[in-house]
Amino acid sequence: MAWDSIRSGVKRWALAAVAACLAESATFPIDFCKTRLQLQNEMGRSLTGEVAAQRLGMVGTFRHIAATEGLRAMYGGLPAAALRQAVYGGIGVGLYAPVRDLVVG
Repeated sequence: MAWDSIRSGVKRWALAAVAACLAESATFPIDFCKTRLQLQNEMGRSLTGEVAAQRLGMVGTFRHIAATEGLRAMYGGLPAAALRQAVYGGIGVGLYAPVRDLVVG
C-alpha cells in the first residue's frame, strides 16, 4: 500500500514538473522581452549603449530582438528557468496534496 502511495506521489510530481516546464517554454520569450523593456526603461539606453531614440512596446521589442539577435536568443536562459519550474512547480502542485494528507490526515 505504501509503495502505491509513493508511486502516485512521484507520478503527480513528474506530471506537474512537465506541465510547469511546458508553460515556462511557452512564456519565456514574453518574459525575456519584458525584462529587456525594464532594462531599457531603467537605464534610459539600449543594451548596446546608445541612447534609445524611441521607446519600443512589447511587439516592437520582440521584433527588434528577433531581427538583431535572432529568435534563438530569446531562449538563452530556458534550461535554468525550466529546471527551476520543474522543482518549484513539481513540488508546489504535485506534492502539495500528498504532504497535506500526511500532515493533516
